[in-house]
Amino acid sequence: MYALANTHPKRLVTAVPYGFYPETEWRDDLELGATELATALTEKPRPLGLPRTNPTYYLRQAASWARLHGP
Repeated sequence: MYALANTHPKRLVTAVPYGFYPETEWRDDLELGATELATALTEKPRPLGLPRTNPTYYLRQAASWARLHGP
């Protein structure tokens, strides 16, 4: 799922109708996802089927998303 994320969305739809829960920021979700994957890869048993198995890869991804969405 993480690898399939649309990193250039035109409009986020998190609930229907849109006005119920409008969302304008999505980078924090990818930051959290990458952090969770890095954590999962440090535990046993490791998750299967990930395209990358080095937790450092996902930590770097999380840091990149954190820098992009700012404080």
